[in-house]
Amino acid sequence: ALGPNLGAACLRKVIKSIPDEIPVLLDVKRGDIGSTAQAYAEACYERDEGLSADGVTLSPLMGWDSVQPFVTGKYADRGAFVLCKTSNPGSNDILALSLSSNQTVYEKIAGLANEW
Repeated sequence: ALGPNLGAACLRKVIKSIPDEIPVLLDVKRGDIGSTAQAYAEACYERDEGLSADGVTLSPLMGWDSVQPFVTGKYADRGAFVLCKTSNPGSNDILALSLSSNQTVYEKIAGLANEW
């Protein structure tokens, strides 16, 4: 509604108003290829030009390289909620599918997230 520039500025103001002892989790559901994921991680986590978040939500359907920039290197101390199964009915179209391992897709994602 505010557009990318005003919206981001407004979000920065809100985040800056939160006391330091309260963690900030951005519900961004990011999940993209490595180089783009790195740019998203910087936008979410950087203290000067980013949003200074303490954690994010991630959609891992593109694999480890879409998650890695958010949880390794200089961001290893940040939090991440990896979405395994979402509550919207349409998520069953993919996430509840059975795999040859007798797991659902969301169970496989949860196992991978535990390894990561």
